[in-house]
Amino acid sequence: RASPAAVSSWVHTEDPACGRPRRTRCVIVGLEFSDETASVTLDDEATLMDFKRHLEERYGIPQRAAVLVGSPCGLLEPLPGASEGVRPPDNVVLKGVASFREGHVWRHLLEEDMLQACGELNQLYEQPDFQEEVRKWQEAALGDATARVKNFRSAITAARAKVLPKFGFDASPAGIRDWERAVERFARFPMLAELCRKNKVLLGMLTPEQARRAQREAMGLKALVPDAGHTSRHRNWLEVVEIFSEQALVAQRGEADEVFRLLHNRIYEENRQSLWCGGNVPGHEIPTCKAMARKYLEPPGTTVLRCVAVPSSTAAHRPKATAAVGGAVLFPLVVRAQASARLDFGTGFQAIPGPATLGSGGGGGTGAGGGGGDGAKAEREGEDESREDDALNDGVGADSDSSGGPGGASLLVGYVNALAALPGSHAGSALLERVEEMAVAEEWDLLALHSIGVPGTLAFWPRKGFRAYGPGKGDLFRFACLQNCGVALEKDSFERQLPPRPGCLLFVKWLSKAADP
Repeated sequence: RASPAAVSSWVHTEDPACGRPRRTRCVIVGLEFSDETASVTLDDEATLMDFKRHLEERYGIPQRAAVLVGSPCGLLEPLPGASEGVRPPDNVVLKGVASFREGHVWRHLLEEDMLQACGELNQLYEQPDFQEEVRKWQEAALGDATARVKNFRSAITAARAKVLPKFGFDASPAGIRDWERAVERFARFPMLAELCRKNKVLLGMLTPEQARRAQREAMGLKALVPDAGHTSRHRNWLEVVEIFSEQALVAQRGEADEVFRLLHNRIYEENRQSLWCGGNVPGHEIPTCKAMARKYLEPPGTTVLRCVAVPSSTAAHRPKATAAVGGAVLFPLVVRAQASARLDFGTGFQAIPGPATLGSGGGGGTGAGGGGGDGAKAEREGEDESREDDALNDGVGADSDSSGGPGGASLLVGYVNALAALPGSHAGSALLERVEEMAVAEEWDLLALHSIGVPGTLAFWPRKGFRAYGPGKGDLFRFACLQNCGVALEKDSFERQLPPRPGCLLFVKWLSKAADP
């Protein structure tokens, strides 16, 4: 549990070295997403390193397991690495540990190991030759079904044989059973559960829609409406299509990859010199497009938005190409107003190094030739939006789920992980309009994003109804949150539960009817 009962006792025992009483104390240890606890007795002067050695000797828990403690804002956070020489607190939580139970062959594994193993398996399952075996298995006719199933199972065995031995599991039937039991044991961790759902999609055992329904159930979200709202038209010549992360694995991988190429080009390549010093920023390597895409698809419930220009009778002069002119990535996130007993500390929010930028094309308003308002005003707005396009070549900031649960009030946040558009396309405004439509349909309390400090980008978000909350704006954020959502949430507490974006500015759009202070 994230907040085990504060039970700390002092015990006097005799020190065999000198015969004098020795003072010991009891540390209560909990686990993430679990009710399991353990009591560890230590010498009064024992350090955190001594504590970790004791856990390894008694329970087989690796010393690299992070130790979490309560922060001043009510959340759990890791003890800093420099604290190895200090005394452990009386109540702690271990991050990424499946169980205290002894005798498990996977007791040497942490959640991060399981995520890496499942991720490597899924990368092999994504390969075209493996997907061909999946297709053959799914389309097996009665006459050759046995042979196709045999080939499919052989392909799975070959993939596991490449990955599992690196994590202490052999490829024998007994080793596979141990692996499957380990996966079952770790399945309560949201990020691993998400990888397992995607694993089943890649193996053809779940459809993307079935996997998305299971994910929404796990987060306590309302059921999907079949075939509703996944494509929308904006400005009569821009079309925004939703692609579930599960669909981006196989069924709509080509369309999703096109969006990721656009994002990577606008975010990284076009800013290689101005933001990245030619790709030589210390500690911040520019990721490959494939690595960026994989990271963006990790959070549960992720949706990719693809904006294309389409022919229109009222916009015949517009481009008729169907290539993507803009794209976005977003996902829902439960943010708690109080410490919860089951918080995930961002295992899935490991950084894509450095600033991810938003090249957002176009502002709001009526485009030339649209309805509503006089023609001169529409023309001026169109010119203004083109200027916004040119200024907005940078934006949503640096990349360095938890389901609900007990522990107090919570907010449902739509987090914009990335958004970019081609200059002059006005696709940025169309994408934001679609994001807001999704927010209304999903009943999100607010939209949030992080922006880098490019003047044109920083000026864009307020025009779209977002408000900046930088340093020193904690009181304003808390009051705005109370007024709009009925919860006096601290800004620091809020940002700690979002993906880490060092050096970037938080923007929020409140979606209630209350006025933003």
